[in-house]
Amino acid sequence: MTEGHSHTQSRNGHSEERIARDAMRGTAESSAPTILSVEDLWVEYKTQSGWMAAVRGVSLDIRRGEAVALIGESG
Repeated sequence: MTEGHSHTQSRNGHSEERIARDAMRGTAESSAPTILSVEDLWVEYKTQSGWMAAVRGVSLDIRRGEAVALIGESG
């Protein structure tokens, strides 16, 4: 342990510092199970001038402990 840094352990043995760092990165351990898998997602909306594709061909896996956000140009 370095001076000025605390390094406490959570109940499952992971350091709280590591958990916070991973949460900020939005990453989970690669061994964490996949809880949602999406392949080739398309979302289209009908407008007055025809169909508009909002999402085209998005694929992703979300693992336990991972944070994911999908936003468009307008935020």
